[in-house]
Amino acid sequence: MFNLTGKQILLVEDEVLIGLSTKKNLEKKGYNVIHACSPDKAISIIEENWKISLILMDIDLGTNVNGIMTAKKILERRDLPIVFVSSHTEPEIMSLTEEITSYGYVVKDSNIVAYDASIKMAYRLFVEKKQRETFSIYIQTALENANEPLFICDTHGDIVFLNKAYMTIQGLTDSKYVKLKFEDYSKEITVYSGSGEKLDEQNLASTRPLRGEAGDNVVLYVYNHSIKKVLVNYYSYAPIYNTMREIIGAYVKIGEGVDNPDKKLIKQIEKEMNRESKN
Repeated sequence: MFNLTGKQILLVEDEVLIGLSTKKNLEKKGYNVIHACSPDKAISIIEENWKISLILMDIDLGTNVNGIMTAKKILERRDLPIVFVSSHTEPEIMSLTEEITSYGYVVKDSNIVAYDASIKMAYRLFVEKKQRETFSIYIQTALENANEPLFICDTHGDIVFLNKAYMTIQGLTDSKYVKLKFEDYSKEITVYSGSGEKLDEQNLASTRPLRGEAGDNVVLYVYNHSIKKVLVNYYSYAPIYNTMREIIGAYVKIGEGVDNPDKKLIKQIEKEMNRESKN
């Protein structure tokens, strides 16, 4: 469990006596609690105090004002875990919190043990979320700056990520010129296996992984219709799985060019492509 002693919490509660009582009980648990009696005061505190690490937000904050609106305004300024507090338990009231990212819900008359447990769980979820985001940034930075061209496709074969090296091998300097839709980029190429077999759209490096297939340093002869040239490279590809072991995309890496490609096959492919272009 995280060490939360001394953590600063912002309690947004317009009923002064309830706010003071909750603040006192939470401080007995080791929290440093700042009490805001109004939405405006809460927003002002958030803007000035960067030590605030969690918000306990009362849903009912007076006439024509609610904690949902206030939470939205706060999240526009800071990314913080918010635990909603309310005396209401009706589904229609609780469902309002689904409009924004929240980390829990506490019934106002709950004992301090319930508050403490909700706060600790909110911290855990928030820290885990931040760790995932940080790891994602690390991975994206590594992929973007990798020397070898690579791209990632979704389950439709559409490109959702590509790195700088991929743009370079395509002869492009701006990603807006890259064909991302499968129906677009698949028309730009005709692919042959290392043995000369013409491959259909279901057997490209970007679509094989979507069936669960993986390959390492597979030789492919790719005729690029834009430059009218056969490019021969090693391709590595693999399916991308989610935590449920469901395929959610494909990873494709374009390796180095083959040193001694089959020149007869290249001529055969060029001849076939020229014939097709005339028909």
